[in-house]
Amino acid sequence: MRDLDKQFGIVSVLFLTVMAISPVKEYFRQWRRYQHSYNDYLQTLPQRLSPVRLELKQIWNPELEVIDRCTSCHLGINEPALKDAPQPFTTHPAMYHEPERFGCTPCHQGQGLATNVNESFGYSKYWDEPIFPRPFSESSCGTCHHEVPVKGAPLLNKGRELLVEYSCTSCHEIKGIGKKFTPRLDGIGGKVSRGWLIRWLSGPASVSPSTRMPDFHLSAEETELLADFLMSFKRFPEAGEELQPLPKVLQKDIPEKLSERGETLFREARCISCHLVDGKGGSGAQEIAKISSKASLTWIYNFIKDPRRLQPGIPMPQYNFSPEDLQAVTAYIASEFVDFDAPESADTATHIPDPNYYEKGLALFNKFNCRGCHILENVPTSEGFGPALSNMRQKPFYQLEFGNKDIPRTKEHYIIEKMRDPRGFLENARMPGFQLDEQDILALTTALLSFQERPVPKSYTVEENQSPQIPLAGEFGQLMKKYQCLACHRINGNGSNIAPDLSLSGSKLRPEWIRNYFKLPYTIRPILTERMPNFYMSDQEIDLLSRYISMVLRDDSLELKQNMIFEQIEVEQGRKLYYNTFACQACHQIGGSGGYVGPPLDNLSGRLQTGWVYERLKNPHKFDPDVLEPNLNLTDQEAGALAAFLLAEGKGK
Repeated sequence: MRDLDKQFGIVSVLFLTVMAISPVKEYFRQWRRYQHSYNDYLQTLPQRLSPVRLELKQIWNPELEVIDRCTSCHLGINEPALKDAPQPFTTHPAMYHEPERFGCTPCHQGQGLATNVNESFGYSKYWDEPIFPRPFSESSCGTCHHEVPVKGAPLLNKGRELLVEYSCTSCHEIKGIGKKFTPRLDGIGGKVSRGWLIRWLSGPASVSPSTRMPDFHLSAEETELLADFLMSFKRFPEAGEELQPLPKVLQKDIPEKLSERGETLFREARCISCHLVDGKGGSGAQEIAKISSKASLTWIYNFIKDPRRLQPGIPMPQYNFSPEDLQAVTAYIASEFVDFDAPESADTATHIPDPNYYEKGLALFNKFNCRGCHILENVPTSEGFGPALSNMRQKPFYQLEFGNKDIPRTKEHYIIEKMRDPRGFLENARMPGFQLDEQDILALTTALLSFQERPVPKSYTVEENQSPQIPLAGEFGQLMKKYQCLACHRINGNGSNIAPDLSLSGSKLRPEWIRNYFKLPYTIRPILTERMPNFYMSDQEIDLLSRYISMVLRDDSLELKQNMIFEQIEVEQGRKLYYNTFACQACHQIGGSGGYVGPPLDNLSGRLQTGWVYERLKNPHKFDPDVLEPNLNLTDQEAGALAAFLLAEGKGK
């Protein structure tokens, strides 16, 4: 009995000891020390701020399944007066969402329930979502924001663009990401020489530094086999017939005058608006400075004549060249667009292919999933996809194979190193090497870390603003397809955003200006590289396009103001508003004087309709929500005076 009493006494003492230690331990909790320090820090400030109550603070968001205690230590995130305070008391920079509604971990990740620094950052052995370093914080924007572009997230936007540019979905499943156009390989044996193809497969970037084609690090034997396999495809199934023979004038010594005329046409057509030539020009199409050392002259001639006959789906327009003009442009390309530094190719006439080159080449074609990017008709292929990346944000760590890489065990470091050295983790990996700089790698990593399969409540998502797409039918639609207008412009929800939206251009532009512009396009903004090409349209085509735009692509709400008449006193009032009150010359030019941010405002009266100028001044975002021009909230009188001045300046007054 005495032993039992003794044991009971010992247990009681231990229990009382634990009961005594618990409140002491709670008193010295890290979050409580921070709150004490915060209140002490407030006493040192010149302004009076209310101290916080000593308690554990928590944000609960059942919709997002979030329980965050971050604000137990980060106490000044909403207090502007603490912008210079030390962490963790400083003001949170530029917040787009209320922490009380969203919590902290949906944007920053980390372990929201934790109450000490190390665990709250998520640096725990079994926690798969540690806090994001600052360079990758934009990835969280992509979990809810599906619009393009996402405001305030330039790195995320660039990463999404690069995923498309490099056609990453050719091998990986990434929901919501498309692919860039890549040329078909049908007829490649009748397009390029075997010597060029060998050099290309050995290292694409050594042939064309700006190429998006990755390097598969093929062995010499693999290069020979794949080249022989591809060179066996001589026909163009989609063309419906063989290539048209090369005109006689281009078959031997090309006349110098013909080449000179071709150079003039090449410049007038502004091919450099889309194509790079020796690294200069637009970014919409491939480098062509050495094209005649790559492709046969017969192929070049046929391609310029009708690009989509040989490459269905290519965004290149079909120029309205006459037969003589077509010969001249081909002659210029043949004479000048040559790779003079290319090594002499081995004599392919003496090359003896491997007896089983087709089967072995096809196996390589499938092994490296070439079909993922390039179409090759009537060729049996196998699925060659890499792992899905649609859930990279939440992918468990145990599925990441770090191998012997000496890098931090985080997802972002894994992705970064995978971009730098794709085959450094596994010897048998098939991922090719891409020409990526460090900024590209950061952008791609940010984009990949934004993808998750866990659904986000609709009340928190921002979807792409999809305008109802109205097909362009009839003769107008055929011309749009011929000249690939929607590769740059947008009409009623269709097309691209490279050039201005044309949906309301009939109410914006004067009919006579539209007609003259199609005859000889010129740039409104001289500093831009991408400029409207000269397609050498026929008079009938110009007439059809001009009438359709002027009569159909209109905004009826502008019709009431199209015939506004201004007095001279309004012109002078507008002049003062332009130069003094609003300093519009900081962004725009008139007569060569002013800034370069916005377009020049010369000759507006000959180009723009009165009603559109007035409404644009009243609210610039009415026609383009993303335009940089600020809304000055002009009164009707101010907008009328500014419109009077701008339209009068266009007449030389």
